[in-house]
Amino acid sequence: MKSDKQVKIRHIWWIKPNTLIGLALLPLYILIGFISENLDNFNYWLSFLLIFCLFLGSQTAAIRKNRISNDVIFHKKRSETILKCLFYISALGYFFWFFEIIKNPALLFKALSNEGQVFTLRGVIETTPGLSTLSQLSVLYSAVYIKLVVDGSLKTKGKYLFFFVILFAMTLFRSWVWNERLALIEFLCPAIVIYATSKNVSNKSNNRLRLFPIIGFFAIYIIFSIFEYFRSWQFYSKSEDNFFSFTLKRLTNYYSSAVENGIGFISWQTTPSYDGSLFFGFIYQLPYIGELLRSSIYKSKTFASYLQCCADPEFNLASWPFLIASDIGIPLSMIFFYLMGYVFSTAYKNFILSNKSFIYYPVMYVALLELLRQHYLHSPRFSYILVGAILVHLFIKTRGQKTIPEEHSFSTEVPK
Repeated sequence: MKSDKQVKIRHIWWIKPNTLIGLALLPLYILIGFISENLDNFNYWLSFLLIFCLFLGSQTAAIRKNRISNDVIFHKKRSETILKCLFYISALGYFFWFFEIIKNPALLFKALSNEGQVFTLRGVIETTPGLSTLSQLSVLYSAVYIKLVVDGSLKTKGKYLFFFVILFAMTLFRSWVWNERLALIEFLCPAIVIYATSKNVSNKSNNRLRLFPIIGFFAIYIIFSIFEYFRSWQFYSKSEDNFFSFTLKRLTNYYSSAVENGIGFISWQTTPSYDGSLFFGFIYQLPYIGELLRSSIYKSKTFASYLQCCADPEFNLASWPFLIASDIGIPLSMIFFYLMGYVFSTAYKNFILSNKSFIYYPVMYVALLELLRQHYLHSPRFSYILVGAILVHLFIKTRGQKTIPEEHSFSTEVPK
């Protein structure tokens, strides 16, 4: 029997798009501009304008009243089938990726036996486009697994926890050897977002979670420092006196250089390309199709050529707004970022109300965190996640109770 009930919606400022952008990303962008001495640069403020459009779009969707939704209960058998499929497909992707190590484990032991030599595995092991990228579905496994656990919809937890640990270990190994810290962020962030907003989390824990960004910063710094110790400290230890000041400077440079690369690329390019090479970046990097597009359409100055001639090849990323503006121009970019802000907030509402489309926002959340560093949503790695999320949305089976929505999305208390 279905019954109407009131739903307590748990809002946390650093998860909600409009407050994350307004209270964290915009101030952080200004701080980066101050540190990099770009506050007097016109192109710097063009990017600020686009981030502000993203904020306006998210704010517009946030103040709209929520529709009546279903507080879903996930169907046990269907949910477990989805978890199995996500695990086996992800494991298959890692199998293709790590096949040379599986075939010849001595490669791994030899690399581990010599300090700093583990990164040489990258020269031995090559990714297989279209196959090794299937490992990206591990991000969806992490999100779906945590959602089912916190909602109490997963009764047989042992096996699926084992699958989770295996995928986490593979992600950790991949992050270490291939220096893909982003892979670790992709895997953990959706799980953290889902757990933090769960209705089953106690109020005491919820109050602690509101301060998570402070803890998260130190956690990120510690993890970053560990990776840098094995990755670059052996090369810089002779010229740097203090390891911790070195890693803090490196972490800051990853963000400030992304902004400076964006400013430099916009100035160097002079006019937008209008070829879609960055806006539809995932298509341009597909096997065969991408090669055809690059040879027939792709004729403008590229970001890769800018990096070769004018930037530090070690810091090879640029902030998302700059790259979109360089591709489609400022007016269209303003419209795009406003619409993207609206999409982020709409996805957040669907997620927070626990309906069938809950899966989108946790995996899109990474794009907000990486906004100042790269154009994540347009990359091939996210396109696989998005396709997988659509399939999860279509095939997951739920049964629900009618819920009465709150008056608006800012309220955190149950209306009386």
